[in-house]
Amino acid sequence: MEGVVLSAMTIPSHVTEGGLDLQGGWSVEEAERLADLLDLGRPGNLVMEDVEPAFADGREAPVPLIIGTNSAEFWWMKPSDLSPYGALDDAMTAEERAAFLEAYGGQDGYDAHVLSDLVFNEPARHLARLHARNGHPTYLYRFDVVSAAMPEPHDGATHASERQYVFDNLTASPWPTAEMDQRQADAMAAYWTTFADGGDPNGGGRPLWPEFGAEPDRLLEFTNDGPAAKAVPFAERLDLIEAYYERVR
Repeated sequence: MEGVVLSAMTIPSHVTEGGLDLQGGWSVEEAERLADLLDLGRPGNLVMEDVEPAFADGREAPVPLIIGTNSAEFWWMKPSDLSPYGALDDAMTAEERAAFLEAYGGQDGYDAHVLSDLVFNEPARHLARLHARNGHPTYLYRFDVVSAAMPEPHDGATHASERQYVFDNLTASPWPTAEMDQRQADAMAAYWTTFADGGDPNGGGRPLWPEFGAEPDRLLEFTNDGPAAKAVPFAERLDLIEAYYERVR
């Protein structure tokens, strides 16, 4: 293990005198177990910063990257929720909020989609831009495969629902799958294994996955009908979030 990145948003922590001090919500046993798992006794195993500034300064690993999101990540969460996620839009000015409401088509659209954009979609695009700018092959995706048997009141693919497709392990799906799901799992697993082998997911006659940065903000979208390259959806919304984060960061 050469390095472990812990987000300051998820695990507030710092190293003191060779040990790990975790603030709040952790028992001594849990902290000791985490320290053992991360092998924190060796210098350099804990990176004490968030991902964004490391990418912005060009200090991320100089390797090819696949990064992406699902089409309905946090469909069940609202910006009015009393949670760290619900507070992400609290610093908006009146002018920003008005622009956001217009971009999302009103309050209902804002409530349904803004947290997914704030937490996942804009950060993924942002990191993809930085990594490509720093000269590293980058591939952005959007997952929108929705099983017919998915029981949730969704409007797309919910958080983490891509995993059983990426690893071609539909037996791990929490809901029944069908032939369509297996076709998409075959395609996704082929892209990922080809990428793992040589740093480029393309080949085997599959639809071309455009390298991010080689042409303006294009990604590969995985759908029930198969993968297809397209422009990054809802760019206007993501541009507003990018400007908002630049102001408050």
